[in-house]
Amino acid sequence: MNKILITALLLLVCQLSWAQDEFFNELEFRADVFENEKWTLRITPSWKHIYDEVGWRRLGLGFTAIRKLNNWHLLGGLYNSYTFNKEIDNLYELRPWAGIGLYTPISERILFYQKAKAEWRNLFISGEDTKNENYGRLRYRMDLHFLLSENEEKNTEWKLKTSAEWYFLKDPASGERFPNSREFGLKFVHKFKNNHEIGFGYKIESFYEAVHHEGGNGHIFLLEYAL
Repeated sequence: MNKILITALLLLVCQLSWAQDEFFNELEFRADVFENEKWTLRITPSWKHIYDEVGWRRLGLGFTAIRKLNNWHLLGGLYNSYTFNKEIDNLYELRPWAGIGLYTPISERILFYQKAKAEWRNLFISGEDTKNENYGRLRYRMDLHFLLSENEEKNTEWKLKTSAEWYFLKDPASGERFPNSREFGLKFVHKFKNNHEIGFGYKIESFYEAVHHEGGNGHIFLLEYAL
């Protein structure tokens, strides 16, 4: 089992390696501020930066409302982010979105999740020669969650979560850098006895060609903590 996981991770890292590549670190904190049988309200602060001399950084804050209907979820939210960089125009984004999700248990240890979202991206760009832009975008994501081990007495467990997501749009904004076209991820998650979770993993993004970036790939190293 361990050899299979290591091989999968190496293949994921090596794919598309001939294209222009960038390397990022991403930190995310997730907290469910309200939850009952029907509703979950969630906030998600995040931080992402690039490992090179340019110093591209993005600070994000997401708000999500989830209406639970058995295995179905109705989703809605608002995402805010501020992207700043010494060599390009700074960018503030306000993104309302709505979607639907479905959990499908495959076995006692494997869970399949899929989610579709519609977003309206409003990009406010600081440069004098660059105008503000907005456009709609659709996203579709699939996840497979594998329960690797659990300790029922201590209420702890380890999971492997894999994901694939596609972005559907006509054209990215001209002032946007690193616009996603698709991404694939692999993440290990440990649940503590207090039900908090910590996750670490790797994700590869493929970019659309845009004014400030000629396509290529992004390699993201993830660290997440959830309450």
